[in-house]
Amino acid sequence: MPGGTVLKNEARTEAVHRVAKEELGEPIVIDGCLGTYEHFYDRSEIQGVDSKHYVATAYRCHLEHDEPDLSGDDQHSAFDIFRPPFNDLHPYVERYLDDL
Repeated sequence: MPGGTVLKNEARTEAVHRVAKEELGEPIVIDGCLGTYEHFYDRSEIQGVDSKHYVATAYRCHLEHDEPDLSGDDQHSAFDIFRPPFNDLHPYVERYLDDL
């Protein structure tokens, strides 16, 4: 589930392509938009802030190449394939997968 920030003056779909290339090391094709999701957390990385709320737009994508070389980056060096039933995943991740 690659994810990232949309940069200033960058279209959301451009961000999807950029983040996939950075985090997976491979280009992707966008199949469609799943919609917008809200995430609420009772903690924050910012000192003095005790919670966070962010809005994510999820896209269904597939890898452009039939035999990709998933290299990842420093933050995303391990990959896994998820198939139903989805066990032991964060509830927010489960929502994305259920909506596929």
